[in-house]
Amino acid sequence: MNISEAKEKLDEIVSRFKGEMNQLRLGRANPEILDSVQVEVYESTMPIKHIANISTPDPRTILIQPWDKTNLKSIEKAIFAADIDITPIVDGETIRISIPSMTQEIRENYVKDVKIRTEESKVAVRQVRHKIMEELDNQLKSGGVSEDDIERKKDEFEKHISSIIDNIDEFSDKKQDEILNM
Repeated sequence: MNISEAKEKLDEIVSRFKGEMNQLRLGRANPEILDSVQVEVYESTMPIKHIANISTPDPRTILIQPWDKTNLKSIEKAIFAADIDITPIVDGETIRISIPSMTQEIRENYVKDVKIRTEESKVAVRQVRHKIMEELDNQLKSGGVSEDDIERKKDEFEKHISSIIDNIDEFSDKKQDEILNM
């Protein structure tokens, strides 16, 4: 793994972490909680947002309007199968999802989950860091690269790792604050 591949991997880790955090159901309507829902229609599987309009008419309701009304049952079935702890209600030609208010206990559980996912992401970042540092040490041992160049690359990569960790921590802190103070 070279440094540019490592930076791509780090960006992927951060992106996945932020995506997971945005999918948390936090007591208000957020269409992103449906991003993982895959619907079987037209002899294939596709994301719900590819076959329906998803909106939030009010802070506690998600409204799903399929472009093809014959897909209502498939969408309802997919939401139940996704196991995202929400109940769809077929309402004529639309599906409504009411998001209940969160109790303090649920908030605390979400904060614990955020902390666990934050640490998992930071561990993944550290693993990438370890691989790159090993690679740079191997380059130094094999020769052809000066010790100063290797140290400079290590320092630059360490700074990049620090900014990635800071980014994860900052996003995690904001999410925890959002959960506790909504």
